Amino acid sequence: KYDDVYHERQMDVVYGNVSVKNVKQWDSRRKRGMHGGFVGNWGSCEEEYLQRNLQYFDLVSGAYAFWCDDFEKLGSAAQLNVTAKELYRFRNLNVKNPITVIHTTAHKIPFELFYDGVFITDAKYILGHYEVTFADGSTALLPVKYGTNITADSFEDYTTENSYREVMYSTLPRVLGERFVYECTYESPNPHSPVTALRYVPAKGMEDVTVELLSASFVSGITDNTQKAPTTNKDGELGFVIYD
Repeated sequence: KYDDVYHERQMDVVYGNVSVKNVKQWDSRRKRGMHGGFVGNWGSCEEEYLQRNLQYFDLVSGAYAFWCDDFEKLGSAAQLNVTAKELYRFRNLNVKNPITVIHTTAHKIPFELFYDGVFITDAKYILGHYEVTFADGSTALLPVKYGTNITADSFEDYTTENSYREVMYSTLPRVLGERFVYECTYESPNPHSPVTALRYVPAKGMEDVTVELLSASFVSGITDNTQKAPTTNKDGELGFVIYD
């Protein structure tokens, strides 16, 4: 009702610190004449922090919400789906030689926001690494980090879980039976040599935590990135991919 105080006085309305998932009656508020909004950030501007503090999520879901005539009618599951796919697509636009895994874990670490002296620490969140062996004999370690590129395989209600949103951007969540699994793409540290082996190695102190690797795929030898972001064809059209 407080929106009307501004509209009745013909004042411009722009939402600050907007997080669409926390706003009720979104469609009716938007249609009353708000001009837009901005996402607040009270933590670090490093990529991992922007992901795990949900700034990236709020930016993309907010963009959809402002431009969609009936955002609420999509339902929370569809809203999450389009946001997750757009974030993952954007994150991997420039990955030339991907190593892509689908993995999950039954391990759970409570969600928290990282600001006011709360930091993302490797000792708490790195569960282990994928040890990659290349045809030239070299090896490399790829981190498996809870909250960044893997999270729990079950939730009471995933549509309300920040832990589920937290991994979007670095991962694309998928449903496998009654479990959640997470597609994650790394850029190959040795792009000129094919991968010959990949195995999971738990971190020290995390030996009892099970990480389940369901699939892995590899691409090597790409020197020119041919992936391009979709562009708008007409004035006023938003440059998003809309997924079924």
